[in-house]
Amino acid sequence: MIFGIVMGSIYGGLATPTESAALGVMAAFWFVWRNRRLNWDLLVNCFVQSAKTTGMVVLVIVCALLLNVTLSMTGGTQAVTRWVTGLGLSATALMLLFVLFYVILGMFMDAMSMLVLTVPVAVPMVAALGIDPIWFGVFVVVMCEIGLITPPVGMNLFVVQGVRKGGGDFNDVVQGALPFVLIMIVFAGLLILVPDIALLLPSLSAGQ
Repeated sequence: MIFGIVMGSIYGGLATPTESAALGVMAAFWFVWRNRRLNWDLLVNCFVQSAKTTGMVVLVIVCALLLNVTLSMTGGTQAVTRWVTGLGLSATALMLLFVLFYVILGMFMDAMSMLVLTVPVAVPMVAALGIDPIWFGVFVVVMCEIGLITPPVGMNLFVVQGVRKGGGDFNDVVQGALPFVLIMIVFAGLLILVPDIALLLPSLSAGQ
């Protein structure tokens, strides 16, 4: 129900993603209150956990921005771009390396951290090889989604473990997620081989 409220409000044009997140929180509070489980201890714990998560994300973003500014001022981004283009790799070979890179990175970092750390460095590389930036944006989102279900720190794995009835071994969740990881990797490879999969809707919306 909460998922339907959040996603429905976004795709229905009723709310922005930020506003829909607030609607999701309000809906969650309502369901907890209706089930008579709402109390001060639960509220305090929710607020504390939210503050911890927000603080962690803000710290990662600030550090990533400092790193990106440092790389820009020292010419690090341009040097990496020249080095990669100097290797003579084709666009397909570079993107296959990106698949491997993002899969490994997703094992240890959340999606937000991967985005703010890698996109400022990766975009000049793909632009130098003539890769469509819209396609690359779709590709990066797919790779971040893979990271969300990649052990050991895939966030969605912990979400599934938390809502399991009766609990159970976390390894069961990991084993259940592995086929989906492989499917998503195959899909990423398909995106590389057939870029029009990602560019079809943008092209239609642009009237091309």
